[in-house]
Amino acid sequence: MFEGKSECIKMLLSSAERVLRQGRDIYRENFEKRKKLWNEISEAYERYLNGECGEFIKNLDKVFCGKFEAALALIALSFKINGENFDQRRFNDEDLVFVDEITKFNVLEVLSIEDIVKKLSRRDKNVYELLKTYYLGIDSWMEEQLENPNISLALRYHFRSLWNGYKEKLNNAIAEANKYDWFRAMFEDWDREKRGIVEDFSIRVRELENRLQEMQKGFEMEKSKIISDISSKSEIEIENLRREKEELIQRFEKEKEEIAKAIAEMKDREVQEKLQKELENAKGRFMGEIKAVEEALRKREEEIMAKEREIESKEEKLRKMIAEITGMKEKIEKGSRFLKSEEARMMELNFLERLKAKLKEFEFNGRKFRTERIDEFGLQLKDVPQCSMLEFELKEKKIFGAEKLKILAFFFTRPQKFAKYGFDTDPMELGEIDKYVSNFRKAKIRTAIVVASPLGFEERIKSFINSEEFHRNFYSESISLLLLDTETNEIIFNPVDSLSKALSRYVQLEMDNETYLRVKNCIEEKLKSRDHLSLNEVLACGEERYVKKAFYELADKYGFVKYFENFGLVLVKREVR
Repeated sequence: MFEGKSECIKMLLSSAERVLRQGRDIYRENFEKRKKLWNEISEAYERYLNGECGEFIKNLDKVFCGKFEAALALIALSFKINGENFDQRRFNDEDLVFVDEITKFNVLEVLSIEDIVKKLSRRDKNVYELLKTYYLGIDSWMEEQLENPNISLALRYHFRSLWNGYKEKLNNAIAEANKYDWFRAMFEDWDREKRGIVEDFSIRVRELENRLQEMQKGFEMEKSKIISDISSKSEIEIENLRREKEELIQRFEKEKEEIAKAIAEMKDREVQEKLQKELENAKGRFMGEIKAVEEALRKREEEIMAKEREIESKEEKLRKMIAEITGMKEKIEKGSRFLKSEEARMMELNFLERLKAKLKEFEFNGRKFRTERIDEFGLQLKDVPQCSMLEFELKEKKIFGAEKLKILAFFFTRPQKFAKYGFDTDPMELGEIDKYVSNFRKAKIRTAIVVASPLGFEERIKSFINSEEFHRNFYSESISLLLLDTETNEIIFNPVDSLSKALSRYVQLEMDNETYLRVKNCIEEKLKSRDHLSLNEVLACGEERYVKKAFYELADKYGFVKYFENFGLVLVKREVR
């Protein structure tokens, strides 16, 4: 039993009927007006579907639904024509292309068959283009769209009767125009153009196919790059790669939408289906590539977590080792450096060559000296420091009573230890210094002994140089001793020794203070929230020579430096227990 209320449906359809009367020209209304109509029609349609006007027979129901859908589609098309931003999701691209094409023929509603023929003979632009489009294949395309399940059923129902009316008038007009020679000549022009369109269409299809292939190839390359990067990235970098993966998906979706839109605009159903299938295949392949990326990301995250657990275990082991030696001065001082054989050899060569270049002339107590002779001695060992010694003989620049000086420069390492282990970790000891000094305590002329060590010097040496014993036994006999730590650039000498003081300017390494302070601040910042810090963790702060100097200097301020096997050199805060 159908008891539909005619007055009710008439009221609900009023806004839709108003849009349908205007048809395609609704785009001329201002945006706010069309937006208001959209909301009114959407609300009325919802009320109708909820049964507010009762039930109508099936054919009437199709008519009413078709009017609502068509009115809304015309408004949606108006937003597209005007390039306006209106977020409607009711109609897809295929819906709007269909409505756009069919409403271009609305001029036929106000023209008779005679009017059409007259305008065609005068080659009226609008009518001529409509008939040419119709002849070149829009009819078959329109029939396909009327059967297209991707287009709203109610929309197709409404526009089918409209299109049938247009077709009848067009066919009658063509039949009438066919009586005239000018129209047959026009037909021949259209035939030639049709052949060109078919050829152009084939080219466009091939271009779209190529575009699909290039898109897939491009995304495969992107995938390969991401997977290649994953294996060497940290946790933070993995998060960046995850964002890259999401951006890759978004780019694919955007590219896919553009290609899908180009496919939807084609007027050949068979080609559409073929390209659509290719697009779906490309999507399937792409999602397979993305799964490969996600699997690689998952494995890398597991590796990072396992590495973090390993690091935590090593950190705990290191803490126990630190706790064992904290407070035991003799253990702390032993192993406070870590120097590899090749690093030591390079430092030795730099020290020797720099000193040769700088000590060609020497100024001391206002007097000038010139180097008259340089001798070099050293061990002949392969691939390890040579424990080299330079002997400089200098003479004062004056004719009578010229004083002579001797400068002996040693580069201290333990070649046997380097040869056996490849590295050394212990600072130079007092007994080792004594061997250098004792050999020259009875020197005939004033002699300065320079000992450069990349391993540093134990604390007892500093005390010894400033002691009365050293001053009494060596300085009084014209022996000066100057120690250079080539890692920290620290110089150690007795402050009352004027010769050592003068020589220090020639011996000390040149460093840029601004760069050094920047490196030191970087390391100190890292140390703030830590109870220990390895040298490897701070090498990113700057050039290694600056990093090492700052590392050892901060150790004096905060605690101590110690070499731990399997961990390397570590700066430890004193309060660690």
